[in-house]
Amino acid sequence: MKSIQEETQELISVLPEVNSVTAYGSGYFEQDSMIDEEKSMDLIISVDNPSLWHAKNLLQNPSMYREAGWKNLIDIAEIEKQSHSASFPESLGCFFATFGNHEYKLMVVDKRLLYGDLKNWSCFSLAGRFQKPTTLIVDNSDGVLPALMRLNYKSAARAALLMHESDSLNSQELLETIVSLSYLGDFRRLVHCEDPNKIPNILEGSYDFFEQTYLSLPEFYVDWCEGEKGPEGLVYRKSQDEEALKQQIDELPSCLRNYLYNVIPKELNDRKKVAQTIRRFFKEIDLHSSIELASRCRETVGMRKTGQTIIGKVKKGMQKVKSR
Repeated sequence: MKSIQEETQELISVLPEVNSVTAYGSGYFEQDSMIDEEKSMDLIISVDNPSLWHAKNLLQNPSMYREAGWKNLIDIAEIEKQSHSASFPESLGCFFATFGNHEYKLMVVDKRLLYGDLKNWSCFSLAGRFQKPTTLIVDNSDGVLPALMRLNYKSAARAALLMHESDSLNSQELLETIVSLSYLGDFRRLVHCEDPNKIPNILEGSYDFFEQTYLSLPEFYVDWCEGEKGPEGLVYRKSQDEEALKQQIDELPSCLRNYLYNVIPKELNDRKKVAQTIRRFFKEIDLHSSIELASRCRETVGMRKTGQTIIGKVKKGMQKVKSR
């Protein structure tokens, strides 16, 4: 039997030209020391023109567009291109395609939207996914995408540090906070569509990734706790100096930075207020992006598939709640 990596490469080979293909999620990466075989294989595909890409793919792979809402993929992309000619489209859509032995969830996005979200956190739907384990399978971005991925890692660490009101935190606290950024306001957790243990499971299953990606960032001061050994002994210290705090805020992605300047312009020297406001930002943007994505996916995959997915997630979520 072919490996999932080989099968994914075969799928990519039959698609129209892409800018990048990124694998993410529990189908590809361990959560709580095991890969979830029941999950679809999740791919983010960035292209120059989503509407044109779908039109070409419809001709090349008509069997991928069996669901009732497939035409909306082209219609939505075309409408967004016309109405956001000078800016990035804000919404996303996805569709499911069976290939080989697996079902794939394909999220096809304008590369400008991907780049903008990684840099500015304009919608956070993509940036949040890229803060967790991913594999860049195809990269035709001439180095732009890897550079923005590294910037997104640094931004996540900065935001996580500022979300804590104390002057220091250990590495476990920092990594748990980073994993939580895209879930704080996700409506799926409110209706038990997500595993209540998802955050610790992601961290446990891919700890090596988080350790190598975030604990080695040179931007932060790191000391060893006296008498302690291992990653848990690392302490990240934050300066209490007001000038240093303002500099940390100014280095945040523009959407979060502007949010802070708009909501608490006269209290940016108050670390506690800054931490509370950053948490509020993530709750609001997560809620908006999760509802928007769910709505667009309903339009593109059809009510039947959406209903099946929601029911399956709710059942799994409720089982996890009962087992706690």
